[in-house]
Amino acid sequence: MLEQISVSGFRSLRDFTLEIKAGLNVLAGPNGAGKTNIILFFDFFRSFATQTLTEAVGEAGGVAQVFSKKGKNKFSEKIVGVLSGRVHRRKEAYAYSLKFEIEFSSTQQDVYFSKQELLVEKLPSKGTSTSSTYAKIVYYTGPDGKPKLDVIEFPGSRKETNWARSQFDELHERKFYSQNCLLAYLRHFDDVSGAIANDLSARFVLNVVPSQVKKPEDSTREPGIDSDGSGLSATLFAIKKGRRVLSSKNVFYIPHRRPPSAPEWSDVIDLIRVAVPSISDVEVENDPFDNLLRCRITIGTGRKKAVLPLGSMSDGTVKWMSLIVRLLTSRDALLLEEPENYLHPLMQKEIVRLLRELIRNSGFTIVSTHSETLLNAVRPEELVLVSYSEEGTKARRVLNSLDVAEEINRTGFGLGYYYLADAVEVSS
Repeated sequence: MLEQISVSGFRSLRDFTLEIKAGLNVLAGPNGAGKTNIILFFDFFRSFATQTLTEAVGEAGGVAQVFSKKGKNKFSEKIVGVLSGRVHRRKEAYAYSLKFEIEFSSTQQDVYFSKQELLVEKLPSKGTSTSSTYAKIVYYTGPDGKPKLDVIEFPGSRKETNWARSQFDELHERKFYSQNCLLAYLRHFDDVSGAIANDLSARFVLNVVPSQVKKPEDSTREPGIDSDGSGLSATLFAIKKGRRVLSSKNVFYIPHRRPPSAPEWSDVIDLIRVAVPSISDVEVENDPFDNLLRCRITIGTGRKKAVLPLGSMSDGTVKWMSLIVRLLTSRDALLLEEPENYLHPLMQKEIVRLLRELIRNSGFTIVSTHSETLLNAVRPEELVLVSYSEEGTKARRVLNSLDVAEEINRTGFGLGYYYLADAVEVSS
């Protein structure tokens, strides 16, 4: 699991560090503090781990939307970051650290990696007391201004290592690593490297736009919820047919890692009915006339039941359906920006409970919010307070989480109440 990010030079993140805990990580802070920028950085490094750097910058809105602003008309020309965490393979634990520097050349109007360093260590296990280097690869700009590549340590037999080095050198000659993450090649070599690549790429920003969800979908569409919530009809259609739904964002094949199986249809309906208890069924049919999937909702039972198209449902109901279907069909770490929008207060509390339950022992989720109701369902140790100053965006954990938890238990007030009362302490 990815455990910590450090970055400087991305939007408002300057000398920024965030410790990520397994389970829920809830970002709270005033408008303009940088909560959105934190989530966008996760999406940005997911992009450059799966495609070229130029494509990732373009997808994020261009250089001006990626690099930190300096004054009125200038911006930083370098982003420096470190991503670290650990993965488990074959009953062994491996710690990894990926350091990178991204530069923008104003003369060439180009973005490129000026440095990348991947270090993977095999952690102590039964029979061993010390860590050992599993892989170490460094890509950097030498004193002569030319890019260099050093493969210091690499797993496998001598024959496999020599072959891998030759492949690295060939890609380096083609300037592959000025535009591609080191893991772009390593992910194919063994399951440890593949697991690390997956750990960095399996991030999914979900910001449901109800108007997009309500549109009829082509019957050939691949099942899976997209970042705007669309794909609901295709995914429900696949679930009801008992088909697996693979995340379109998780592009790396990891040996021994089974994709999530299709959820039970009854479980989907039960969770949908949390939002609207009167819903008795959901049908998705392929209209042969225009080859579009039509989703219809049955309200009530018996003679008084009504069958309504998805487009006539409330925005809150449609958002809830996309949220829960995404949670049930993907193992990617979910990044939710202000999920309370359109949702009834009871549904806001339910989404916290559902997130906590579904990600138990299997990764993390990051949520940003302004909702006191949602915060009232959050535990003090899950809260991250985000603030902004001249030094940029900062994220801090609650120092007095045990004291706040005791007060919550004693008074019955939720964390949102104590947050608004400025009763939670953070480091300076």
